[in-house]
Amino acid sequence: MNNETRRYPGVRQFETREARLFFGRDRDIRDLYELICLEKVLVLFGKSGYGKSSLLNAGLIPKIQQEKITVVDESGEEQQVSYFPIVIRMGSFMAKSNTALKNPIDKTLYELETRQETSPQTAFLEEVYKKQHWSKSLWYHFKRRQGPNPVNIILIFDQFEEFFSYPTAQQLAFREELADLLYTRVPQFLRDEFKNLTPEQKNELIRPMDVKAVFAIRSDRIAYLDTMKVELPSILHKRYELKALGREQAREAIIQPAGLPQNDFISKTFTYTPQAQEIILNELSQTDQSAREGIESFQLQILCQYIEGQVIEGCIEDRDGDGAPDVFPEDLPDIANIYEQYYIQLIDKIQPDCKRAAQILIEEKVLYEDPVSKENRRLSIDGRILMQQPNVDLALLNQLVDSFLLRREPNSMGDYNYEISHDTLVLPILKAKKERLEEEALLAQEALQKEEEQRRKKEIEELIAQQEKERADREKAERDARRYRRDRNNQRILSAAIFILMILASWSFIQVRATKNKLKDNNKELEKKNQELLASQEREAKKAKQQDEERYEFLMKRAEKAENNKEYNLAAESYRQVLIATDTGRKEMVLLNRKITWADSLYQRKQEFDKLIKSGDLAGSGKDWLSAIKLFDKAYKMGIDPETAKLKKGEAQGSLYAAFVKDLERAAVLYEKGEDCKWVEVFIKKDIRPVIAYIADKISPKDKRTLEQLEKHCLNQ
Repeated sequence: MNNETRRYPGVRQFETREARLFFGRDRDIRDLYELICLEKVLVLFGKSGYGKSSLLNAGLIPKIQQEKITVVDESGEEQQVSYFPIVIRMGSFMAKSNTALKNPIDKTLYELETRQETSPQTAFLEEVYKKQHWSKSLWYHFKRRQGPNPVNIILIFDQFEEFFSYPTAQQLAFREELADLLYTRVPQFLRDEFKNLTPEQKNELIRPMDVKAVFAIRSDRIAYLDTMKVELPSILHKRYELKALGREQAREAIIQPAGLPQNDFISKTFTYTPQAQEIILNELSQTDQSAREGIESFQLQILCQYIEGQVIEGCIEDRDGDGAPDVFPEDLPDIANIYEQYYIQLIDKIQPDCKRAAQILIEEKVLYEDPVSKENRRLSIDGRILMQQPNVDLALLNQLVDSFLLRREPNSMGDYNYEISHDTLVLPILKAKKERLEEEALLAQEALQKEEEQRRKKEIEELIAQQEKERADREKAERDARRYRRDRNNQRILSAAIFILMILASWSFIQVRATKNKLKDNNKELEKKNQELLASQEREAKKAKQQDEERYEFLMKRAEKAENNKEYNLAAESYRQVLIATDTGRKEMVLLNRKITWADSLYQRKQEFDKLIKSGDLAGSGKDWLSAIKLFDKAYKMGIDPETAKLKKGEAQGSLYAAFVKDLERAAVLYEKGEDCKWVEVFIKKDIRPVIAYIADKISPKDKRTLEQLEKHCLNQ
């Protein structure tokens, strides 16, 4: 179903072309617009789910495009100026991304270059900038687009909290470039080139650019903006908080889209009864957060889209005969758990053979959850990377996009990136992930228990069969022995009878002799049977020994495999089974006891190694890079997994070196600004010198010269 003709966008944000459907935010649009008219830098903040992106797309941008902003020029006169909005989304940082746009400056320039052409009047700047190697300067690229009728630009940085996931060096470079764009009329090195420029070029160069910036950020991340105050001192001076919808605002957002004429909408015009309206407003106000602050736009849109879907499917009737379906209280879903229901409902619509792949894709691949800090955020991943996952293809991605669980954005590689459509779905998805993992763990445990029960049952059956066979063999041997004794007694009786007959009937000598020959044959057969019985017993003993050796070999191979896989606890348990369950193992008790002790020792060392790695990761997440390097170095010396420890140590050294470079730059800035050398000396001794020994191989000659100059001027005074 094509969502372009739906009255409610549901989980996705409003788009600019849907301004006619955007109700309930008129005052916010007006207030925000007036602030932008007055301010150069403005921060729009609010909680996730309150509709910041929708307010920008369907409220602010259409108003900027339709109306001119009153500004005061350098002569003090008011002018009506048109502005061109450019929306920029950084996306979360991914170190292994294959996109060409890997830093905030590149992404900003990409949005500018795809929307604005360069002007021939500023072409002379190309040669100047080539000399300076500043091809990524924001000031340069914006100035290149300043023609005879310059376009005034409003940069709208949506979901700006993603910017702070980028490396510190990239953040610093972007802040400096943005500050130059907003506040620097002509960079110093260009002023130095004035003597080489024509009067027309000079006039073009000093003609001011009018660029404004709007930063949209979640309220729980607004403190991050404090890191930008050095380059953008006024960034937190003017802020606009987008609050949740009030009751009447929410009512307008519910009933107004439903009342629009059908025209190109899929659904008919429909109405909400007053009772249904009150139930919706009351239910959406039931959560602790809603009771304190109001109603979330995101939750309201999901509910209204569900109701519109019921109208489209004919499940809601026209009860008053006016031709428009009427939404009554009994037509409403379980509103209290609308997020979880919405996610589960969409997942259940996926084909059964693709459902698990879709769950893993959404819950694990495009969603990041820090195991230590429990921080979570959406990830924007290239579709080609996602399709490398089992059972994930373009058809599944399209299905998830059509259901608006995922959002698709074009990237610079000619393909698309995919991400979860809204932050408000993150917690329900994590909850569903937890329930799925618990269920899978329970099923796996049950399967393991069942397998163990079957194994034990098989072993018991084999043991019983072996005991039955041994009992049958014993009974047979006893029967053969009784038969032997009976035959032997019979032989004695027969011999006695023969003796008597010989005495009594010597005349029957021939007959007696024949009888003796028969007895002789019987004795031979009995002896043969005895030999067969002994051979059978010997074969059984040999077979039992072979089975014992095979079990010994199987358990020893399993222990060696566990050692190779560094599963030392499993190796120790396997050696114990060899010792307990086999005769061969008991004969090698001393060797096996040594192996068990050795495996237990390695298992303890592996646990200590994992603990050091985890502690190092925790120190790194707290930006205590020096402690992290020491922990990783200690883990490396243990020799358990030197490659992992070496890699972790190298990453921590890289972060420590980035911090060292930043500290060195700041010390140089303090010195260049003429600050008291006392502060520079403290800065060097406290923050720079202690880390040199740990990053000596990374420090460039330029860094060394800078540090030597600072020490020469400030530490030797």
